[in-house]
Amino acid sequence: MHVVGTAEAIQLANMIEDMNFVHREPVQTRRNTIRTRLEFNPMLHGEYWLILPERPDNVTVIDPNSSRPHVIPLVTNFSLKDYLSDLPNIASNSVQNAWIIQANQDTYEATGINWKNIPYFLTPGAIVFLGLQDLPDQFRDLNASIAHLLALRVEL
Repeated sequence: MHVVGTAEAIQLANMIEDMNFVHREPVQTRRNTIRTRLEFNPMLHGEYWLILPERPDNVTVIDPNSSRPHVIPLVTNFSLKDYLSDLPNIASNSVQNAWIIQANQDTYEATGINWKNIPYFLTPGAIVFLGLQDLPDQFRDLNASIAHLLALRVEL
C-alpha cells in the first residue's frame, strides 16, 4: 500500500484541507537598497492585503496520527522536546525528527531530537510538523513539501 492511502496520510490531508493558505510577497524595506536597486522598489501593482494578526501565545503541533492539530500554550524557556512531552498519545522519546516552521516562515528539520542535546526553541505561533513515517523512496521529499506548504498557513 502506498503511503498516500494510509489512515495517517488521509487524516493529514483532511487537516490541511481545513487550513487557509496565502502567498506572501517579500518586500524590501531598506531605503538605501530600494533607492540604489530598482528591482527592489516596493511599488506593487494589483490588489494586496496587509494582515497583521495578534501575536499568538501558542505553538501548534501537527501530528498525522491525530485528527486535529494540537494547540499548546507557549511556555517560557520550553524547547521542542518539552512541547512534545506534553502531548497526549505521543511518547516524546519516540519522535526522532520533526519539521519546525517558525512564525517568520523559517522552515527546518530537527533531527535526532532525543539523542542530540540540541534545544530547539520555538517562536510564538510556530508550527511543529511531525511528518509521515516510513515513506517509500519515491515520496522521500513529501514531508519537506508539506512543511514548506505549512509555512504559508494563515489564521483568519
